[in-house]
Amino acid sequence: MSRVKLPPNARWSNELVTCPYCGIASPRAEAWVCGRWIKMLPYPCDCAGYRKNLARVEQRERERRERAEPRLDVPERFERAEVDASSYAETIKTGLGLYLWGGNGNGKTTTAWGVAGILAAEGWSVEVTTLGKIGSSVSDTYSTADTQDALFRKLSRCDLLVLDDLGKEKPSETSGALLYRIVNERYEAQRQMLITSNYSRGKLAARLAEGCAPSTAQAIASRLSEMTAAIEFTGTDRRIA
Repeated sequence: MSRVKLPPNARWSNELVTCPYCGIASPRAEAWVCGRWIKMLPYPCDCAGYRKNLARVEQRERERRERAEPRLDVPERFERAEVDASSYAETIKTGLGLYLWGGNGNGKTTTAWGVAGILAAEGWSVEVTTLGKIGSSVSDTYSTADTQDALFRKLSRCDLLVLDDLGKEKPSETSGALLYRIVNERYEAQRQMLITSNYSRGKLAARLAEGCAPSTAQAIASRLSEMTAAIEFTGTDRRIA
């Protein structure tokens, strides 16, 4: 049993996983979110490799808190919304991203902005965007390799990237390739993402492949599946109810 201290909403499961740092199997942790247990990443271990990674994460957290007055421009519609996003924010803090999916008007975007606001107030650097905005940036008449590189750096290096309504727009080959670079960079650096979508993770690749190369779409969906826990939002559309 690992001696790593888990957050209040987490526990050890009976499932064993192999530590990516030392190769030793240990219990996998899971977190209580929205009435059910979901798996956590990264896998806790007491080895030197894990402690080194944990120290890096803690250092990043200290740096976040030292930043002066982090700001996030939350749209008025979502700033005034009454939604408790604290449990989702706590899950993000464990190192696990979230994939919120379901029909229209179920509160996915409102919840995502709630999480973004909580973490930004704690010093996290947060970016909220859509695939449509990414596509507009790369297709702009004045877009250059330098401006696309700046966008890549901004979206790949922030502490939390919220990608809203993924799948609503079809990506172009260019925007699809840039999205892959962003997702892959965050995947390798273990930086969290929060995705909202009308498409389940299993159907996302097919939707993205309607606009970009199937291999690119599959690579994006595969990485997101590993980086996030999927939570389905159900119910009627509150916008037209």
